[in-house]
Amino acid sequence: MIKNQRKSIKLLFLTTLMLGLVTPVQAQIATIDSINPQTGQVLLKREEWSDFRPVSAGSELNEGDQIYPSQGVQVKLVCPNLTKQPVIPGVPSGIKTICPTWEIRIENAPSRSEEWIIY
Repeated sequence: MIKNQRKSIKLLFLTTLMLGLVTPVQAQIATIDSINPQTGQVLLKREEWSDFRPVSAGSELNEGDQIYPSQGVQVKLVCPNLTKQPVIPGVPSGIKTICPTWEIRIENAPSRSEEWIIY
């Protein structure tokens, strides 16, 4: 009986330890911050799409996407590292060239002091 309790406590401890090692990660996206003038057209092409499609401010962009603002339209992106970058109008541009930093950001990783040890 005592052996089973000790095994249960060890298993619980190991499970708690393993859960403490799991770190939540935020998805890596960029967004269209602004489009000026509002009458201009901005097109987006995802990796799996064969053509460009219209998008608006607030649209989410992935690392492999391409953006194509029409001539004279000013567009700014918010990159995953939260910097704002302008987009060159009149030519298609890869999001990765506009936002070169796509590192993983860690949010709210549990500290070692938050782990429970049961005796």
